[in-house]
This record gives sequence, C-alpha cells and structure tokens, in this order.
Amino acid sequence: MSAIRQLLHRVRALFRKEKLDRDMAEEMRFHLAQRAAEHVDDGMAPDEARFAAQRKFGGIEQIKERARDQRGWLWLEQFAQDIRYAGRQLQRDPGFAATSVAILALGIGATTAIFSVVHGMILKPLPYGQSGQLVQVFETPKPGSLNTVSPGVFFDFRTQSALFEGFAAFINASANFNDAGLPERINGLQMTANALQLMRARPVLGRIFAPDEDQPGKANVIVLTHQLWQRRYGGDPGIIGRTVSIDAERHTVIGVLPRGFLPQERSEFVVPLTRVHEPQFRENRGGHWLRVYARLNPGVTIEQGRAEIAAIVERQKPLYDAWKRDWSATALALEEQLARVFKPALLVLLGAVALVLLIACANVASLLLAKASARRKEIALRAALGAGRGRILRQLLAESVLLAGLGGVAGLALATWSVQVLRQVMLGMNLPRAHEAAIDGRMLVVTLAIALLTGIAFGLAPALQASRTDVNDALKDAARGSGAGGSRARGGLIVAEVALALMLLVGAGLLLHSFSRLIRVSPGFSPEHALTLQLSVPEKKFPDNARSAEFFAEIAERVAALPGVEAAGLAASVPAGGRMSNSFFRIAGRENHPSPGYDCDYEPCTPDYFRALGVPLRRGRSFEARDRGSEHRVAIINEAMAREYFPGEDPIGRVLVQDDFQWEIVGVVGNVRMRGLTHRARPTVYRVESPFDPWRTATLVVRSRPGLAPGALVKSVREAIAAIDPTQPVANVRTLNAVVAASVGQRRLTLVLLGLFAGAALLLAAIGLYAVIAYAVTQRTREFGIRLALGADRSAVLGLVLRQGLKLVALGMAFGLIGAFSLTRVLSNLLYEIKPTDPLTFAGVSVVLLLVALFASWLPARRAAKVDPMVALRAE
Repeated sequence: MSAIRQLLHRVRALFRKEKLDRDMAEEMRFHLAQRAAEHVDDGMAPDEARFAAQRKFGGIEQIKERARDQRGWLWLEQFAQDIRYAGRQLQRDPGFAATSVAILALGIGATTAIFSVVHGMILKPLPYGQSGQLVQVFETPKPGSLNTVSPGVFFDFRTQSALFEGFAAFINASANFNDAGLPERINGLQMTANALQLMRARPVLGRIFAPDEDQPGKANVIVLTHQLWQRRYGGDPGIIGRTVSIDAERHTVIGVLPRGFLPQERSEFVVPLTRVHEPQFRENRGGHWLRVYARLNPGVTIEQGRAEIAAIVERQKPLYDAWKRDWSATALALEEQLARVFKPALLVLLGAVALVLLIACANVASLLLAKASARRKEIALRAALGAGRGRILRQLLAESVLLAGLGGVAGLALATWSVQVLRQVMLGMNLPRAHEAAIDGRMLVVTLAIALLTGIAFGLAPALQASRTDVNDALKDAARGSGAGGSRARGGLIVAEVALALMLLVGAGLLLHSFSRLIRVSPGFSPEHALTLQLSVPEKKFPDNARSAEFFAEIAERVAALPGVEAAGLAASVPAGGRMSNSFFRIAGRENHPSPGYDCDYEPCTPDYFRALGVPLRRGRSFEARDRGSEHRVAIINEAMAREYFPGEDPIGRVLVQDDFQWEIVGVVGNVRMRGLTHRARPTVYRVESPFDPWRTATLVVRSRPGLAPGALVKSVREAIAAIDPTQPVANVRTLNAVVAASVGQRRLTLVLLGLFAGAALLLAAIGLYAVIAYAVTQRTREFGIRLALGADRSAVLGLVLRQGLKLVALGMAFGLIGAFSLTRVLSNLLYEIKPTDPLTFAGVSVVLLLVALFASWLPARRAAKVDPMVALRAE
C-alpha cells in the first residue's frame, strides 16, 4: 500500500508542481523564521540570527532540488524541458524544421498508408468467428494447380469428412433485381444454406438461412448485404419480410448482413444455391463450377484437413471418369487464398515504402549532422558547465523525436487521404477485402510507433556524433567545421540513400519496362470505337432455349440498325475479362484421342460478333444469319486451335464432336486474348448462338461508325433494348478500351505506386546529395579562395567538388546494384516477358540516377567555382 501511495503522490506532483513549490517555499520560510527566532531568544542580533539560521539549515536551492526529485520523476521533467527547448530551437530555424517535417511526413505517411492497406487486406483477421479455422477447398489436376470443385466431389467431402465441421459451396450470381419498378443488374452469391452459419454470420437484422432452405421446392428467400440495404432502401428496418424480384422470381427478405461481411464489395445479396441438390449434379464429378469453403473442427490443423480430403478423393476414384483418375484435392487457409492474387504486389509496395522511409531518415539525419556541426560551440559550453554526455544525448534525441512527432502528424493526414484514394481504386477493381483498408485506432498506434522509431533512427547517429565534441577544440574555434567524423558520417548516409534509391528505381524500371511490353500486346481485336454492356435473361422468364436465343438475336438486330452503329454482336464472355468456359471435344475421323478429349475454350456468339469486335477472319467464312437454328451446326476456330490440333492441314470442313453434337468448321479467325492480356490465346471454338447452345448472360459489343464516339450510342442502345423489354436491365456499360485497361488495372496500380515511391526516393537522394556537397562547399570556402588566389583555374575547383559528389554516388550505386540484383527477384510474378535482371533496365536506371546526381553536385560545385578569393579571405 505504501508503494501505491507513493506512486499516486508522484502522479499528483506532475499536475500540481507550482502549488507544491509554493508550499515548500512557505514551509522553508517558516522553519528559517523559527530558527532565527530561537537565535534571537539566545541573545543574537536579528541579522546575525537570520544568517546563522541559514548556515545551519544548508543550501536552500539544493534542498528544493532534492525534494523535487523525491516527489516526482526527474527524467520526465527533464524530458519536458528538453522538448520545450527543442521547440525553441526549431522556431529559430523554420526552414530546417519545415524541410525536415516535409521529408518525414512523406516517409511516414506513405509507410502508414501502405501498411494500412496490407493490414486490412492481408493481416487483419476475417470478420468471421474463429476465422483461422476456415479453409477454401480445391481440386488439383496436378501439384500447384488449383481448380474449382465438382458437385459430386463436394458431396463426397460433406458425407465422409470427420475432421471438418462442415462444407459449404457457393457460386457468383448476377441477377436482374427489380423492386418498385426500378430494374437493376446487381452481383451477388448463391450459397448452400449452411454457408453463412459456417462463417458465423450475425445479421444486423432478421436471420440467416435455415438448414433446409437450399432444398429444391422451398420458398424463395434472400439475405441482403449492408451496402445494398443502405444504398437501395436507406437502411429501412422494415425491409424484413418484404418481397423483391430476382430474375423475375419473388424472394422474401429474411436478413441483412453486417457491413463489409462479404469479401467482395460488389456482392450485394445472397440467395440459396438449390441447383447443387438436383439429382443430375449430386453424382457429377466431372463438371467443376463450385467454390467450396469448409471449417475445421477445433484442434484440427490444416495439414490434417488436407490429408483427410486427399484420402476421400483417393477412396472415391473408382467413381471418377478415366481422365480424372490422377486428380487430388487440397485446402488453403481462407485468409491466404483471398490474398493470393494481390499479396505479392502489396508486399513489394510495403518493402518499397520502407526503403523510402529509410531514405527519409538518412536525409534528415544528414541535415541534423550539419546542424550539429553548427552547434559545436553550444554543445561544448554545455559540457564545460557540467552536462554529461548522456544529458546532451537526451537533449539532441528530444529534438529528433519532436521532429518525428510533427512529421508523424503531417504524415497521418497524408496517409488518411492516400488510403481513401487507394480504397476507392481497389474497390473499383473488386479486390477482396478492399473495404477493410482504413486508418483506425490500430493504425494511429502504428503511426505513433513509426514516428517514434523514426525519430530515434535518424537522431541517434547525429546525437552520438555531436555528444563526442572535443570541448577545448570547439571552444578555441567554433568555425572549423564538423571534422572528419561528421563528414564521413554524412558521406556514409548519402551512400546509403543512393543505394536504396537505386534499388527502388530498378524495381520501378522493371515494372515500367514490363508494362510497356504488356500494353503493346495486341488483344486480337480492335478496342477503338467499341462499346460493351452486359445483359442477362432469367430462366424463369425464358425457360425455353429457343426463346432466349431469339431474344438475344432480336437485340443484336435492333441495335445494329441504329444510326451510327457499324456492327453489333453478342457473346457469352467479356473480351479480355479473364473468364471463359472450357470444354472437351473430339475430331471426327481421328483415332487415339486423349480422354476425355482435347481441351479448348468455347464461346457462343451471334453472327456479326466478329465484325463488332474487330476480329480478323483468316480463312473460310464467318457466321451468317442462316446458321442460326440450322440443323447443320457450324463452328469457327481460332488460329491457336488450328495450329495446335490441325498442324500442317486445313481445318476447314473438319468436324468437331462437342457436347454430343457435331460441328463443322467453316472458318478460322485471329487469336483473341479473352482471358486477359497476360494470357496467351487458348484454342477456342466459336459456335453461333442457337437453340442448341443456350446461354443466359451475354456481353453486347457495339461498334460505332468512324468519327462517332462510342459513348454517344449509350442512350439509343438502352432505348432499343427497353423497346424490346422494358424490364431488362443493362449493366457494366463501358468502352472496349476501358475493358482492356481494366484487365491490367492491378499491374498499372502497382507500377504507379512503385513509380511514385521511386521518384520520391530519387528526389530525396538528390536533395541529400545537394545538401552534403553544399555544406562541404560552405566549410571549404576559405580553401577554395586560397586555391583561386594562388592561380587555380575555376574549372579545376568545379571538377574537385564534382569528384567529391560523384565518388559518393559511385559507391552508393555499387552497393545499390548488388542489392537490386538480390531483391528484384521478388518481382518475378509481377513481370511480363522480361527477366528480373534485365540489363537494359539496370543500365537505363543507373544512367538516370547518375545524371540526377551530377546535377545535384553541379549546383554547389558551380557556386564553389564562383568564390571571390578576396571576399573569402577577408571573411576568414
């Protein structure tokens, strides 16, 4: 209890210092008066009695200091004094303070922003109870290859697993949403009824699915996301129990999920996945279209779970088709899987921004070293008056910590704005968990920690250097300069800055070189003057394949007839959109096919699709209107398929056996990179849209006539579609150029951010080099004056200073090249058709850095060459 009372006494003393000092002074005056009165009573004169009382009492100020030490924390009071003094020092030199704070704000702000994104999208636990037990399950054709799961295998896992609490399946769903006469195309998910329960969903309103609500024949129900609830219904709590129309079917709203519960922000509703329970799917182990989540039982490791699902697959292999007997299955932690695509890029950016922070620290440390050199006499006087090295060290560190704190505040404002911009960009790219990137309480603590560590990091070396000042030397001549030790320290910092900047520049250069190659890749079609939009027809409204085929054909014909439209066509997939349907086929008359056949992508389309997309016809003919509905089914293949499956022969006239029908090849078209610019075109079969080839979702491509912007057609195209069906919503209206740009959006974002960081690093390194050379020129002004007075040529002085700067740059570049060769290998997954050690990039970046360094050194060198010898010598 005494220790607690003492602690409370010390805490109170921090906030009552002035009152306690007054009380102590009053108490001392009382005791001195009492002692003096006693001496007067003994016969002393009043003045003599007062002096005697003081001599006996001792040094008053020393007693006060000891009392203050006992009642409070001396170190805390000294730290407060140091911070106040540091603030006065910064006020005396606002230029230095502003420069240092700006540099630190850039480093700390960028670091906090990128770490906030990494934390929200990778490190932060998923918003599900015991999220570490959730895994995503894949079928694996070969080690390292991940595939979606077939319905039959999904039910094998469900019925035979003992180590998992349960398995849930889901698929993406895009539906025509209609409520109160406001049609809209929105994205959502179809999930088995147990999915939300496995994710431990706690709805903010209503309930989640009951265990049997995914069975065929049950009432239609829907769970809304928080985003859709707010966006469309304004957060109306009365939404529960209302009915909405999804693909022309009425669904009852039973619940609203918490904000940000689903990983993808574009998913705005969840409905039960009933198809998986249909008899034709339960035993289907060949069609792969389910994404499967599972939850491990408590205490079960993911390795044990993987072993069990692999064993289940092995037991069930007698039921598999022959072509699938070598397949297995695996499981990945859900958090790891969601971040798998963008994690490498984010970690590269986090490493890059850490290098920027180090460069910023080195830059400010260099400035502090120069400032400490100018304060040698002040520091020497402190030491001569009795200040120990530790006390001086604390004073100088307090100044650097104050600088870092101010930089941290400014950096936090920069980070807050940056994260908002990055989040909007990533939401537009539909990256999982992008909505979780934010500056919250944890990030405030991180920013504080970064600022504190930064202050110590850049302040320690200058403080140690300054605290070793030789008192006699400094007091004899404060103008001699910083000495060799300070010069070497500043030179070492510049070498480090140049090395780090070169590593960042090489990384940015590699990405730029890679991206320049990528955007020069031909997508196989002409994206100029073309517009795309997506349509979908519900099965409830168009249960007959012929009717849906006629609906799409009517849209294509009506839009093609609009003024300003050169061609219009529909296909199932978005060009360069990253997704395609694949299938197997056989070639009539050919023996020894692989099982279950040759692999290819396939695409149903309307007759004028190739002209609308701008795909060249290489051989044969294109589709014609008479091919629709004809008993004689025809197909067109791409060049990749002709080259791979018909080498050295003409494929025109050959017959493909696909989906139990025969299709005659009538033409060969150019390769289209349907899966994105980074993926080479796969063998592809195009089949004219007909009742034999049903499809529900389509992309309409509209090509405008030359001289007319495709955006000018949007209104008339919408009106043409509404004239056919007023309830048909249109979604994702974009130009084809925008579609192609979006396919490389993640790479572009990575390049832009890394380029910004590299540019900042180059600027900071140039500023640091300039500051060091300029300070050296100032210190050597007398020397240059003497050289010029003795007849030295001004060009010789210019060369002398330039050599000093370029020596530091050359050494830094040597270390930087070594580091770049080691670290750029982590960029391998982000590069397209160039090596991480690309010599052209290394050489180009080195030249750029050398030119910038030469310019930064030339400015102070030019000033040195213009020194007036008489002025310099007179100043000395």
